[in-house]
Amino acid sequence: MIKDRNLKIRVIEYFVRRNWYPHLEVNVLSQTQISAAPKLVTDIDALALAPEITGRFQIILGDCKTLKGQSGITRALWMKGLMEYFGAKKGLILLTKDIEKEHQLTANTFDVQLFSDNDFNFYSHATADYLEPLFSSLIDIDHWDRFMEIDKKFPRLKQLCEYARTNFWNDKISNFQVRSGLSILRVLKGELDPANKLHLSLVMHHYSLMAISLNQIITEVFTRYISLKTKDDLSNDLKIIIYGGIANYEYLNELRKRSSGNTIPDKDLALPEWDTFVELVRLVFENPMNFNILPLYLKELSFCFLSTDPTKYTYAKGISEKDKHTSNFALRLSEYLNKACGLPPEFHEVYSKAIVFGEY
Repeated sequence: MIKDRNLKIRVIEYFVRRNWYPHLEVNVLSQTQISAAPKLVTDIDALALAPEITGRFQIILGDCKTLKGQSGITRALWMKGLMEYFGAKKGLILLTKDIEKEHQLTANTFDVQLFSDNDFNFYSHATADYLEPLFSSLIDIDHWDRFMEIDKKFPRLKQLCEYARTNFWNDKISNFQVRSGLSILRVLKGELDPANKLHLSLVMHHYSLMAISLNQIITEVFTRYISLKTKDDLSNDLKIIIYGGIANYEYLNELRKRSSGNTIPDKDLALPEWDTFVELVRLVFENPMNFNILPLYLKELSFCFLSTDPTKYTYAKGISEKDKHTSNFALRLSEYLNKACGLPPEFHEVYSKAIVFGEY
């Protein structure tokens, strides 16, 4: 069960009310690995991805503690170090005790905000919309408990669960995230059952992570799209970005040909179902600046599958009603990932009903 749960869900609710993508309890690994297995160095209580004006995401970290023996500024200095290590732009710390004003002012100088209970209540209501009731599956702490415990019920899905709470967040390189995200689903496709609500939630959540990494690639490519006159131009550009630059792509492509033995591949190195992927990107280019809401939309749908009464949650519907592209993006991404990863077609069928009709 999640510790300091009441504090953490307040921060998550604030993130959701700001339309930021939220996650709880992210494990932070050492960036330099010398041991046989990756080592956990610390963890992040709450994390948000907030859209920048460019369409890309910036990372915001949240820390929620009931500590009595540690001063606010000590915690803020720890947060600043974590921000630097993790590449975050801002940190929020929510403590249950009162905080000295000098500590708050000092923390503000390095982009960390220290809040007591009362301070955060005032700040959150002043900077987010709390006037309207929020019917979101993401602000039910029991859903987070269920999500965090999926691998206890299904040990063979541990790799997928670890990707959601650890590996994805520690990669932080979008081109690798796209490839690794596809690879994990392709490996585990035989373990996934579209008749199981927990599996539906986990896979849809994975789609939301894929949408995050895809958003970062799309914002990078779109800035030069006006010079990409043909589909082939776009296809070549995407391959170069996804595989880490032209030199690395040519090296991997040549290595693939050499390792194929007597059978030389008919096509160059590319993601599975490459033509469908390129068509998806071309579709997103019709409204690229609004694609960054898709990860949040998919995560909301993911957590609806964890509920015994998902129809009471209207947050996803509200997102899709604000921009009709969102549901179309979701359908096309689901269709692509289902085909590219070889998942049972029932996954896409169930997701389509959730996206179009709100049926779970």
